[in-house]
Parts: sequence; C-alpha cells; structure tokens
Amino acid sequence: MQRFGRFLMACSLTTVGLTGTAQAQSPGTDNPFAAQFTAGPTFGHVFDVSFGVELDYRLGTEWEIFIEAGRMRNVATSALDAAARTIVNNLPGSSAEVGQLSNYVDVGVKYLLVPVAGGYQPYVGVGVGGAQIRKDVKFTVGGSELTEEELLTRYGVQLGNDLAGLTNRPIFVVLAGVSRDFGGRAFVDVSYRYGAIFPKKDSIENDKITNTNRVQLGIGLRF
Repeated sequence: MQRFGRFLMACSLTTVGLTGTAQAQSPGTDNPFAAQFTAGPTFGHVFDVSFGVELDYRLGTEWEIFIEAGRMRNVATSALDAAARTIVNNLPGSSAEVGQLSNYVDVGVKYLLVPVAGGYQPYVGVGVGGAQIRKDVKFTVGGSELTEEELLTRYGVQLGNDLAGLTNRPIFVVLAGVSRDFGGRAFVDVSYRYGAIFPKKDSIENDKITNTNRVQLGIGLRF
C-alpha cells in the first residue's frame, strides 16, 4: 500500500509538472463533456485503493454536472472488526480477516472556483447516489479457512447480517479538487472525496454510517 501511495504521488507530481509547462486552455462550449479514469488510495479505519470512471458536463463557466461510478476495495469499519473479534474470542485457535467491498455510483454538481496559477481549475461539489456493500469476513481455525457452512456445522456459529451478506444503501458525497488541461483536450484531476454510506438499520441491528475517504488522481479527455 505504501508503494502504491508513493507511485501515485510520483505520477501526480510528474503530471502537474508537465501541465505546468503546457499552454493553459479554458474548456469552452465546443467541448462541454469530459470523461476520466480515476484511481487512488482509500483510508479511514483501513487503507486500500479505489478505481472508477467519471463523466462531466459543463454548464457555463461556474457549474458542472458529474456522474461517477467505481469500487472501493475495502471500507471495513471498527464495528465490523468488533463483531468478528467477538466470534474469535469464543472460538479457540481462530482468527479473522475482515474486509468490506463497496461499489458506488453517484450524481452531483461541482461549483467551479476562479482559476488560479495560469490555468488550474479548483472546484467543490456534492453528490448523491447508491452504494452496494458486500461483507467479506474470513475465519480461520487451526490454520484452515472455513466457509460459513463449515462454521455452522462444525462449531455452531451462524454469521449474522453484521458479518455477512450484501446490502444496497444511499450514499452522500462531498468533494474538493483541482483540474488542469494540457496537450489540447487532455486533462488531469486530483481530488479528495468523502462519502457517507448510510446505515441499514432495518436489517442490521445498531448499524451505523460507513465513512469513506478517497484521494484520487484522474486522467481524461474533453469532447
């Protein structure tokens, strides 16, 4: 994970350096659309990575509509850790590997601030959408990984919705970033995005908001 972070930072600095030498070009009405591929680290209770795509449509000089979709490979929470630890503490010789994958899609709007430093475009925005959470908790006893069925038949342990299964939930996203055009229609975008994935209290007792944090680098084209 540290190597990935250093690689991403090197890519970001290299790209920003290259764009700094390019002629600044303001996206005009001729190219109101933009598409980009994004990747970067996720952090919070655990560290991992996310990958995604984004499509933007510019409305004048101050507003931009966006839709993004992607996957965060692990957004496990302290509550998930605690639930797994309860089973481990009551199952001698066992251990647990906790994971929680999230696919997301959201639609929102960006407010484009005044460009700075000869062409860097800062922005802030919000989005709403849906996130699919899949819990992936692996239990090992005596060095052997067990399936949910084996946990139940051998040890009488039935995993509940707090440790297994898939749920669909609303997500609210707040973002801030900066983009820079280079080489004509190409651009680079660096942003931070906080996503609040809302709880599923109707099926998971005492469920809470899943807080997600993404720092992502985007490379794309305007058209």
